[in-house]
Amino acid sequence: MYNKRKFSLGICILTWNKPKTLKNTLKSYEKFGLLDIVTEKIILCQENNQDEINIAKSFGFTIYHTEKNIGIGKGIFLLTKKLTSKYMIFLENDWELLNDKFTSEILTPINYISHGIIHAYKLRHRYNYGEPLWSMNWCKNKELTDTRYLLDSVHWIQEPEKRFPKYIKYKNIYIASSKYANYTNNPVLYDREWFLKNITTEIKDSIGRNNEKNIQAWWEHQEYKIGQGEGLFRHTDLHQ
Repeated sequence: MYNKRKFSLGICILTWNKPKTLKNTLKSYEKFGLLDIVTEKIILCQENNQDEINIAKSFGFTIYHTEKNIGIGKGIFLLTKKLTSKYMIFLENDWELLNDKFTSEILTPINYISHGIIHAYKLRHRYNYGEPLWSMNWCKNKELTDTRYLLDSVHWIQEPEKRFPKYIKYKNIYIASSKYANYTNNPVLYDREWFLKNITTEIKDSIGRNNEKNIQAWWEHQEYKIGQGEGLFRHTDLHQ
C-alpha cells in the first residue's frame, strides 16, 4: 500500500486561463484519490484568472498567482521553490488522471529514486497517452529516427528493451539514459531537492512554451537515468 506518512509527496500544477479544463482535471484527481494520498498540493494561476482560483480553492489547493503569464520554465521554478515535500510531480492543467495504480507508479519509482537507480520517472500513460505525442514526429513506421526519443518508444512498442537492448533496460520499469530520454514538461516524478539542484538553474529563465527545447541539448549530456512504467496521466485539452 502507498503510505503518505512514509513518503512526502507534493503535486504542483501550472494553469493559465483554462478553467473548464482545470476543473475536469482536478475532478479526475479527486475521483481516483490522488488528492488524498499527497501530502501537499499547490497551484500557480497565471494572469489571476478568478475562475481558476475559485476552482483550485474548492479542491483544497494552496494558491499562488501572477499578473502575467510567466511561462512554463519560470512557472516550474516558482512552484518547485514553494513546495516543501520530499518528492514532487509537476503537472499542467490538462493532464487527466486515468487510474489509481499509485503503488506501482509512485511507490515503486520513489524507491528507485531513493536508491539512486533512476533520477526521474515519466508518468504519461503508455497507451492511453492523449494527443499530441510529439515524439511521433521523430519516428517513421514506428522506427525512431532520432535517438533522443528512444524511451518514448514504450508508447508504440510492446517490448522496447528487446528492440533497443543497448539503450533501454527493463528492471520492473523501463530505464534509459537522458541521452535517449528527452526532457519533457509532461508529468514526471522527481526528488524535489535533486530537481532544485540540477534542473532549475537551466529552466528558470526559460521563455514561453519552449522550455523543453531550451534545455534539451544540455539534458542529453547529463547521463541522468530516466524511468518509465505503465503511467498514470493522459493529455487532454478541452475547448473553453
